[in-house]
Amino acid sequence: MKKVIYTLITLLMISQAFFAADDILVKPSLYNVKVFLRGAQLSYSASVKVDKGLNDIVFTGLASNIDRNSINVSAKGDAIIMTVVQRFDYLRIPEKTPQIKMLEDSLESQNKSLAFNQNEIDVLKSEIDLILANKNIGNEKVGVSVAELQKMAEFYRKRLSEIKNKMFDLSFISKKIQKNIERIQNQLNELNNQLNKPTNEIVVTISSKTAGTVDIDLSYLIYDAGWQPAYDVRVDKINSHAQLSYKANVWQNCGFDWKNIEIVLSTRNPNVNNNKPELYPWFLDFVRPMVYREMMKAGAVAKSVASDVQMQLKDETSQAETMANYFEVVETQLSVEFTPTIKYSIPSDGKPHSVALQEFSVPAKYEYYAAPK
Repeated sequence: MKKVIYTLITLLMISQAFFAADDILVKPSLYNVKVFLRGAQLSYSASVKVDKGLNDIVFTGLASNIDRNSINVSAKGDAIIMTVVQRFDYLRIPEKTPQIKMLEDSLESQNKSLAFNQNEIDVLKSEIDLILANKNIGNEKVGVSVAELQKMAEFYRKRLSEIKNKMFDLSFISKKIQKNIERIQNQLNELNNQLNKPTNEIVVTISSKTAGTVDIDLSYLIYDAGWQPAYDVRVDKINSHAQLSYKANVWQNCGFDWKNIEIVLSTRNPNVNNNKPELYPWFLDFVRPMVYREMMKAGAVAKSVASDVQMQLKDETSQAETMANYFEVVETQLSVEFTPTIKYSIPSDGKPHSVALQEFSVPAKYEYYAAPK
């Protein structure tokens, strides 16, 4: 068994030395994310000190699932980019997130509280055993008076009741602590499972003519992210305009949180090229029953209202600002991009997070219809 352990330790040290012998380990700074309807492009920057000659720069702290065909690296400085390789490192110990550290501290604190609680219960049990072991107050030669017997019985009753009640309270507290420990442990296990995945790395080999600093820009695509449009219509009074909110439900599960960075939302599909599409004829049926004609009229009214929305920006003063006040809309021939003027955050939990993009005040007429049942 000892030989197996020594062998594993030796292999671990050799592999770590193999990967880290001449590598320059760098955790680049994420400064921009462009989220598409499905997928996202992550952009990083880093300033790296290199030596003269060949340098292997290893970028860590990247997303878990990277489209290796989308990796793009550029550099500024007196250097030449020789190769760019994406790899997985199964041996490098990942850095614990602040949330994991906080949960580990909470788990340690709860385990200490549970241990102190159990120690106090054990002491109370020992006291009960001591009292019961010395309950005989007389013997065959020496009798016990009625007053002494009453006094001793009152002591037993009072003290044992106090101990039992105290033990009950401590047991109730212990159950609460154990439930907290289970919750923390379950959450910690889930986070550790994500953390224990192999580390995704990009190795950039640079040939530098002189020793100095090289500024490197790195970007790649992931598909564990996206956003969906959503619309909210609110009406306060029937004689006022309708308030239309255009929102985006943004989600991502790349393995780390996007914290306080510029997150641009785009309607472009990164998987679709810009080749001219083939247009095929559509054959329409001109037979329209009365019900269908009425539906088409309603659709035409809805389209006219929607066109008015584009021209009516919200001019009323709201009680509180939203992210819609801080987005710039840029429309191109192929897509629409919503660029924020302030930075915001999206956690890596795979859940949709609503972000307000635009708000409109729409002139509206309200009608109601009632029919007897």
